[in-house]
Amino acid sequence: MELEDVFYLNPGSVILRGVIAILFGILFMAWPGISLEVMVLLCASFALIDGIIIIIMAFAAKGRWAQLVPLGVVGVMLGILIFIWPQMSVTVLILLVAVWAIISGLSQFISIWAVKIMSSGAKWLYAISGILSIILGVILFWYPIATTLIFIWIFGLYAVVFGIVMLISGIWMNSLIKKSGMNTPKAA
Repeated sequence: MELEDVFYLNPGSVILRGVIAILFGILFMAWPGISLEVMVLLCASFALIDGIIIIIMAFAAKGRWAQLVPLGVVGVMLGILIFIWPQMSVTVLILLVAVWAIISGLSQFISIWAVKIMSSGAKWLYAISGILSIILGVILFWYPIATTLIFIWIFGLYAVVFGIVMLISGIWMNSLIKKSGMNTPKAA
């Protein structure tokens, strides 16, 4: 089995996801007094951009698209739904983000088993990211009203941690591909 068959993600796309997540997270935490309208649009933008990047990664995955497309589609749908219906209640927004976070966390766990050559360090990073995503989703789902007041901080912190995990993973993937002598997988 060749490295290309097993390692189907484009490291550049993973790094891009990480950088975008970190930027959104810092923006949320540095600007905690943002209006509800701006918060809704930032959440929509984050979900939409992340979903598009995941879908692009899926088409570059050479037969492994089924592991990525559902997460990408959920992100794009969430972003579009929020842009179309920005006046939805904060509770509905928080519940939608909760579902997205849980699906994202489950996707992280699937990646641990789908990528056979992943180092134990990378597996731990993905496991931590998956656990944090699921915990975020469960907290937001069970306590949507209580988390409304601290949603901006919770989401910002989550985005920064998730972004760091993606950034480290992308750098690790890139170095692994370079060590193998294989070309970086091309985006679709």
